[in-house]
Amino acid sequence: MATHKSELWSNSTDDIDQKIRRNANYKPNIWKYDLILSLSSQFQREKYERKTQKLKEEVSLIIAEAKIHILQGDRLYAASLSFRLLRQFGYNASESVVADMFLDFVDENGKFFTNTNSINSKTWLELFEASHMGSEEENLMGEARRFSRERLKEIVGATSDNKNINKSEVVNALRLPLHWRGNIKRHISQHEKACKVNPTLVDLAKLNFNIIQAAQQEDLKKIAKWWMNLGLIGKVSFSRDRMVESFWYAGGVAFEPQYGSLRKWLSKVIKLVLIIDDVFGSLDELQCFSNAVQR
Repeated sequence: MATHKSELWSNSTDDIDQKIRRNANYKPNIWKYDLILSLSSQFQREKYERKTQKLKEEVSLIIAEAKIHILQGDRLYAASLSFRLLRQFGYNASESVVADMFLDFVDENGKFFTNTNSINSKTWLELFEASHMGSEEENLMGEARRFSRERLKEIVGATSDNKNINKSEVVNALRLPLHWRGNIKRHISQHEKACKVNPTLVDLAKLNFNIIQAAQQEDLKKIAKWWMNLGLIGKVSFSRDRMVESFWYAGGVAFEPQYGSLRKWLSKVIKLVLIIDDVFGSLDELQCFSNAVQR
């Protein structure tokens, strides 16, 4: 909220009580509510839930068969991947546990000493991604980020192509780590083009993406109905109409289908905060408005 008594109000000489609201010239809403309400998806059907469960069982077998091979073939990759997945799914391993996971790859000062010539390029990328899941207090993860970043920059700057990794993938990771990006569809597409990727994993990723998207479309439709029925669209034309963007932010906080209620309530809060933030008025009016909000 803001007040500029001499600028926000223009008193007509004919009617001193007539007040002209200041216009911030926000860009209009690009989303059509009729289009949002018409969204539908075939992936809401029960048959796709059953197919997902079947694919999960197949993937579990694939992981079980590959586990020993991964641990023996590249233990640093396995440690990095395990740490990243633990943190992403809410398992906040203690600093001592983290240290044990990378014990074989650091010296007594916590510095990585791994022979760079013997490590697959994908391992550096996985270590770099994992390092962003560490807290500020975890010096080991800070060192992992510095060390892996240097190796990845060497890969990007190399004149010869490395068949083990896509340079554009490295560039994207250096610019923004994977778990900070929202373009999961592109990430799946990149893995689908890889030479040695298992098609079952790709099928599960695609199906899971479509099911989550379908669930979020239903949530978005409910938010759109709420906003339209609230009756404020024509009364707060001075503010930004960013209902879809509010929902998009909420989806970034909690994207999983089971958190639909959280997404909907967070979207509503963000939308109302935007309106409050865009309110202009005289000092007296804003004091009345603040008192009403506090009550």
